[in-house]
Amino acid sequence: MKWLVQNNIPGNPFKDIIGYFDSVDREITTFSFSMDDFYDNHYLDRFPKDVYQIFCSTKFLEKIDNTHLMPSTLVRFNNQYQVLMEIYNTEYINHNALVKPLCDIDCDTNIFIKPIGDKTFTGEVFNPDTFGRFKKDIEHNLYLDVSLNTHVIMNNIVNITREMRFWIINNKISTYSTYKIGDYVEHIHSVPESVFLYVESLLSLSPYKAYTLDIAEMGSNMYKVLEINCINSSGLYEIDVEKLIFDMENI
Repeated sequence: MKWLVQNNIPGNPFKDIIGYFDSVDREITTFSFSMDDFYDNHYLDRFPKDVYQIFCSTKFLEKIDNTHLMPSTLVRFNNQYQVLMEIYNTEYINHNALVKPLCDIDCDTNIFIKPIGDKTFTGEVFNPDTFGRFKKDIEHNLYLDVSLNTHVIMNNIVNITREMRFWIINNKISTYSTYKIGDYVEHIHSVPESVFLYVESLLSLSPYKAYTLDIAEMGSNMYKVLEINCINSSGLYEIDVEKLIFDMENI
């Protein structure tokens, strides 16, 4: 198996992957990728046919879908909301949300809004002022692939005390971390002991052999599913990189 790691993503989210391979003196291929490359029909010719695992942007995953570079772990959704509802039902934190096009939303109080499919913008809490500015920015084409006809999830505000990411491979927990506590971004390789039982109770529900599973803590021993994502483009935070690489090579 050969490894490809994109090295020009803002914030360098996969630097720990590159650092791990450097520390064990193993060869990997790093590469850069731009929107010009996305539209270049010959860009992928530089990568020989082989079995690959990849860490990259979601745009690169879109580029390599159904090509010789497509990893066996690729997971993509046209409508993540529908997928999460089908898999997790009431365990999904937004199971009681409304789905509407942006143009049909009247924001007169604080509401949570996120896209139903690709992360064309970051899900967040809007108030009437920020939502009005958001819609004006869309009208001025400041958001790529977002229009006022884009369908979104709209939900009431819920109190989330901690957000965690679990890397699931071969229907088992490979590694994990906390990435947010309250309103503060905090990356630590630690989660509450009680969340493991909750995550393990969900594993048989998913049809995917590898994915990241984000979990919200909503009080003492209370958890809900936030989202699932493709492991090839998920942020690492403070995971056990060595364990992750080993498990990905043994799928």
